Amino acid sequence: MRIENAIRNYVKSLHDINRDIIKVSSYNALRENDGEDILIHIASELLRLIPFKYNKKEKRINLSLSDGLMEYKKKIEFLKYDFSQLNKSTL
Repeated sequence: MRIENAIRNYVKSLHDINRDIIKVSSYNALRENDGEDILIHIASELLRLIPFKYNKKEKRINLSLSDGLMEYKKKIEFLKYDFSQLNKSTL
């Protein structure tokens, strides 16, 4: 049951991010000055989805292979590869 909860929370966060991107893309959100709050919410949700740790010695952000959904990398085969690609390209 634990993996199902993790995946449900992950999908809910993706849904919330998508909804907020649509909101901030609308003309009304920007006119009403809600755009900044929505962007902050999107950024905080994204940080919850991507498990990372800051390495002070190297002054680098690294993918954490033991946090969040990465706990299930053995059960979800593509997960480690997909997140490692993200790590290479953006962090």
